[in-house]
Amino acid sequence: MRRTCTLLIGTLLLLTARDASADLTLFVGATHNPSTPIATGMALSVSLFLVGFEFEYSATRQDAEATAPGLRTGMFNIQLQTPNVGGVRLYGTAG
Repeated sequence: MRRTCTLLIGTLLLLTARDASADLTLFVGATHNPSTPIATGMALSVSLFLVGFEFEYSATRQDAEATAPGLRTGMFNIQLQTPNVGGVRLYGTAG
């Protein structure tokens, strides 16, 4: 029963999804290792007509008592994209 409800809710969310248009995204999550420290971060993106840029940074604090290591990650991407034609935009990214 639980699996059926999850599948139904997931299907409804996919059918009603809209385009995302965010330039700054803040996020909070959890890292699963010996303990569950909180991971925080942000992503910043700028999309011009044919070229886009994206930067993302995330950090997890070290928990010495639970012997859980800290982790910091960063990413920078550049993308080339086609104009939006009929709701479809093709793109390539490198970073």
